[in-house]
Amino acid sequence: MKSFRKIYASAATIFKPVYRRELIELFALFFLIELPYLVVVLYKHEFDLLDSTVVLYFVEKIFFDFALFFWLILWLLRLTERRFVALGFAIFYLLLITGNTGVYFFSSTLLEKHHLALITPYSITGFISFESIIGVALLLSACAVLWFPLRGLAPKVTRNGVLYWGVFTVAMGVVDIPEHYAARKKSDERFDKRVMVFRNAQLEYSAQNPLTAFINYVILPTLWQDLRVLKGSDTYRRYMKKYDFIPDDYTVTDDLSQIEGLAKTFGIPLGERAYPKLNLRRFTRVVVVFVESLSLDTLQCYNERLRRPTSFFLCSDSIRARTFQNLRTSAAPTLQGLTVTFFSHPNFEIQAATGFGNSAIARLKKAGYRTIFVRSASKFFADENIRFKRWGFDTIIAREDFDLRPELRKYIYGWGLEDRILYQQVVDLLERNRGEKLFVSVLGTDTHPLHGKKIYRHLSYPSLPIGFDLAYGYARDFMKAVYHADYDLEQFIARLKSKNLFDDETLIVLTADHSYQPNNVSRYIPGHPYDSFGRIPLVLLTAQTLPAIRTKVLSSQIDIFPTLFHLLGLSIPRGWWGQSLFYPDRTDMFIGFQQDSVSLETDERSLLLDMRQPNNRVEREFKKLFSTVLTQP
Repeated sequence: MKSFRKIYASAATIFKPVYRRELIELFALFFLIELPYLVVVLYKHEFDLLDSTVVLYFVEKIFFDFALFFWLILWLLRLTERRFVALGFAIFYLLLITGNTGVYFFSSTLLEKHHLALITPYSITGFISFESIIGVALLLSACAVLWFPLRGLAPKVTRNGVLYWGVFTVAMGVVDIPEHYAARKKSDERFDKRVMVFRNAQLEYSAQNPLTAFINYVILPTLWQDLRVLKGSDTYRRYMKKYDFIPDDYTVTDDLSQIEGLAKTFGIPLGERAYPKLNLRRFTRVVVVFVESLSLDTLQCYNERLRRPTSFFLCSDSIRARTFQNLRTSAAPTLQGLTVTFFSHPNFEIQAATGFGNSAIARLKKAGYRTIFVRSASKFFADENIRFKRWGFDTIIAREDFDLRPELRKYIYGWGLEDRILYQQVVDLLERNRGEKLFVSVLGTDTHPLHGKKIYRHLSYPSLPIGFDLAYGYARDFMKAVYHADYDLEQFIARLKSKNLFDDETLIVLTADHSYQPNNVSRYIPGHPYDSFGRIPLVLLTAQTLPAIRTKVLSSQIDIFPTLFHLLGLSIPRGWWGQSLFYPDRTDMFIGFQQDSVSLETDERSLLLDMRQPNNRVEREFKKLFSTVLTQP
């Protein structure tokens, strides 16, 4: 009993009033620096503060970060008896927090990378701003007054105080209550299990202690790469294998002469482009609808082997006349397909590493458009809530936002909100902001592989054609999803017209994130190619009269935004690989990238190039071009 009292009395030194004033002062200074970090992270990730998991992670972060901070200060004061050493450490610790805040604010982080590893000339822009000046002022203010609590603390430090603060801090780190709570918490009804993994990995990453993260990601790898301990679950890392776009081999340049010769050799139209004016009225509403995994070869008007109709709207004469019918997939799955589309560059791997410099969305913002991404699935999937903001989207509206509206909840299941309801929300968004200049990107999920949405709980559709199930066998569910997607698109256009939103100022683009990829279902679709680079639709609809199109022109996803910019009268970035489909002198070309190989086809040649281990001069030269981002001078 006496020994227990002795231990208790010794342990109580952690909270002895002798430290009280200095403890409060140091915590106030520390919190002054960490609070902006927490605010920026919560804003960037759009975490919900009503979510108990989110609250637990950040409450634990505040107390653990400070406990480690305070313990190491005590230890240094006791060990060295020199306040300057403790002061230097405290400034370094606060500097780490401030640096992380800056990276999150000006850019954003990618999971499994330390913040400092992302500080390159291309990953962060706009260092000098009002916000950065405020941040530096806060840091300098905190550092300037650190000396006073340290001076008062120095003579009060005891061995027991250091020991028990150390035990307390280590215990907090080892127990890691938020991680265990997140692992045991039942899935939120707003997220499926996969999305919960992504969301919790973001929480886990952003709640890391800045000092331990610095040691883990910066110090240890310099000693021996295998010493690095990855943060995040094994499940997360398995999911992220196909979304980890962080290569080591890339170049950013504004000097066209370095690659101009290579670009001409391979027919890539880098550099300034002067397209003839199309003399169209200015579009103030632009909506790009990406239908998940929609191949042209799943529509009977483009695949003569389909024995039952899957489309009446997209196969109507008026729509076919406005459809580019030989535009092929450049990359898959979704995030890769969207990346090559929005950046008009086939190498989706290097855009994050080079700072997303040629984003179409960022340029639309500069042109005065408010940019919105509306999707039926969760914004947390594959860290898209982070990436899309970096691309330039002002707002991301997703499953989590729709779930806050009771009237929509019954339509949310499977991957997310039913596509027809999603399109209705887009029309309502346009109507509410009728006088505003908008660019809206839309991505549904009803046709998500393998089978698409099998059950439509609250929506009715026209009856399937007679013999539909028999004609498509094992692929019938996916083909039914295509049939329903076609109907939903027709209803979307009809709803726009009923609201007087389909006019000369509105441009509607119907396309896909990529084609239906080869799998155990696609093989049962008659005439569907077993090809990752399959054809996808590109339909341009407006009340204006657009120039005549060559419907069979060979093209790929990298040509979509050069075409849109041509229609909008915007200049084409020098670093874009694609060309407008309305440019009569364009080089008709397809480029696709998958599994470290690039396919390049023109009317005159076809190349398959190995980008991992180029084994001849042609492949080496193309890899140099492929790994380069050309920016504006």
